[in-house]
Amino acid sequence: MHANNVEHLAWTLPIFFLNGIFFPRLTVGLGAVVLVGRELYRTGYMSPEGPTSKIREYGAYPLNIAEALAVLSVSFVFLRHQFGGFASRRRIVRYFTHSQYDVQHEKLLKEIKDAKQMP
Repeated sequence: MHANNVEHLAWTLPIFFLNGIFFPRLTVGLGAVVLVGRELYRTGYMSPEGPTSKIREYGAYPLNIAEALAVLSVSFVFLRHQFGGFASRRRIVRYFTHSQYDVQHEKLLKEIKDAKQMP
């Protein structure tokens, strides 16, 4: 059990650190899922059924999914860095990465641009 946790910590801590710089809210959510999943995994593994425990499985699935999503989001950061504005201009990316202040700022800039173009 301890070896499993250490093996996962070796790669998830740097992933969560990088992810937290760019997507802090997402990272907190994924971290909470990993924390709860690890505890369920540990509880199930330490139960009398051992590795075949259903509780262990209930912890393992969300834990592994959250870790995979963290890897995907760091991959997204890398791709965004590589391809620049192309990815950041996509509507779905903007939905998940822009705050309400970014949207208001863009509207204000557009209004200023439109006002300058009027005769």
